[in-house]
Amino acid sequence: MVRLAAFAGASAAALASTNAFTVTITNGCSSPIDLYTRLASVYTDESDTIAPGASIDKTIEKGFEGHFRNGSSDAATLIEFATKGDLDLAWYDIGIIPPHLNPGYEYCSSLQECKDHSKSGIGFNTPVQVTPTSNTGKDTCEQIECLADACEDAYNYPKDDTKTHSCAFGTDFVVTFCPSGDASQTQQTTSGSASTTQDAAQQETTQEETPAPETTAPAVTEAPATDAPVQEASAAWTAVPVRCTPRTKE
Repeated sequence: MVRLAAFAGASAAALASTNAFTVTITNGCSSPIDLYTRLASVYTDESDTIAPGASIDKTIEKGFEGHFRNGSSDAATLIEFATKGDLDLAWYDIGIIPPHLNPGYEYCSSLQECKDHSKSGIGFNTPVQVTPTSNTGKDTCEQIECLADACEDAYNYPKDDTKTHSCAFGTDFVVTFCPSGDASQTQQTTSGSASTTQDAAQQETTQEETPAPETTAPAVTEAPATDAPVQEASAAWTAVPVRCTPRTKE
């Protein structure tokens, strides 16, 4: 009886694996992810909350067509899956096209044009990475990611169809929000702060450089009388390069 039950369970698992696959959605961000799931045929959303460092599994069956996103607004980074059609494939992509395009611009031809002629002008909100756990390297079955607005791996406009990928049906996926943590956002903030500090230092250096010639001019004139002013002038000019040394500009 135990052997029969085990065989029945294994058969059921094998059958389930051929009819569906799993998408594990992981939160690598420092704040919770409000995961929304929308089916193409149903406008209402299903929502889950994923704590930082936590994951949630979603089962994708034959006939699925929809997307996942962070936040209630559809002006967001979309992770789209589709298993419709006769081909035994799982289609997937990342989309950052701003929603609610104005009439006449449903087929805008660039991200900027789509932004300029949409309700929100926003299509990206959270960095994301999509990784097949098997069958990689076959046809277009490969890892894709979108870490910033206008990323190359994502749909930037409606006819940007080279951004669609596919794996054999049954391939499991891992979707990671903030795959590098919040480092990219922190780096941008830190870089901005450093730039501000450097600008202030540059202004301070410029202010100190301005009176330097006025100080050294008399020193040169009085040089035959005494060496002291010459030494002071040398010290004044030496201080300027020292302050400029750490200055970098990316």
